[in-house]
Amino acid sequence: MSCYLSILTWSLNNWISVWMIMEISVLFLIGLMSLGTNYMSSSLMMKFFIIQLLISLAFMITALIYVMNMFTISCNFICLMFLLMKMGLFPFHFWLISILGKMGWLSFFILTTLMKLPPLNLSYYLFDFSNLMLVCASSLIVGGLLGMNNLSIQKILGYSSMTHLCWIMLSLTLSLTVYWFYFIGYSYTMIILLGLFSKLNMFYLNHFKLYYHNKFYLFSMLFIIISLSGFPPFLGFLMKWAVSTFMVFCNFKVLIVLMISFSVFSTVFYFQLFYYFILVYNSSLKLYSSIYMSFISFKLMFLVLIFYLAAYFMI
Repeated sequence: MSCYLSILTWSLNNWISVWMIMEISVLFLIGLMSLGTNYMSSSLMMKFFIIQLLISLAFMITALIYVMNMFTISCNFICLMFLLMKMGLFPFHFWLISILGKMGWLSFFILTTLMKLPPLNLSYYLFDFSNLMLVCASSLIVGGLLGMNNLSIQKILGYSSMTHLCWIMLSLTLSLTVYWFYFIGYSYTMIILLGLFSKLNMFYLNHFKLYYHNKFYLFSMLFIIISLSGFPPFLGFLMKWAVSTFMVFCNFKVLIVLMISFSVFSTVFYFQLFYYFILVYNSSLKLYSSIYMSFISFKLMFLVLIFYLAAYFMI
């Protein structure tokens, strides 16, 4: 139900209606979390509820002040900050990562994709270019750096969602067609990957070795992870290439170079998943091989950068 409500917000142009549907979607997601019967699911549900309640109350009060034309500039900026909290972008990402690391895969998918639609709808009317550039650049750097050296698959994908959300927000300012192409492509990729993780009950990187005999699932995960990293010729590359093309046409050439450069950081933790995948099929790798694989990861990281920059100069 929260899926349909989140999509419904894009057919509305009234702030109050979008806000109400956004909060109803949160309640449905909390209900999905409550299906767990252990202590961790109960504490997770309570933590998520309290955080969302405080953010929503603060946002609503600020929005009402904004509507009454009191402190317009300040309220505009404050409302934007509360929406960034809702979406879990830097510097308000800590609550999101801590919750994502303990969720079931279905709740994880809804929170990282569909639950972003209502706040994206509201932020569409608040962003200016300077704010957008600052938010995207900082979130890409922080998401890429903090995603490294994590053993939890959920936290790695949580930081990955931060970096992809920056591209989604950027596409929203350019073209609704590009925005929906990127969002649907990212959601489609995530639902397949998370479905595989859910089926195999995988939550940590060392779980890869438990399924070394199931080559179909592991290779499917491998190709999806490569796609998320933006490596050509997969869907992830096409999504970012479409955004890059529109940015060049809109004369945002400096910003696109920064976005591409900062996105390279997130490539490292994608290849960290790739490294554990290789370990499954080569148990003879010694301890020193981790240094070699790190070197290979950085080489591949710069290869991705070269692909993007080449595509940029060909436009």
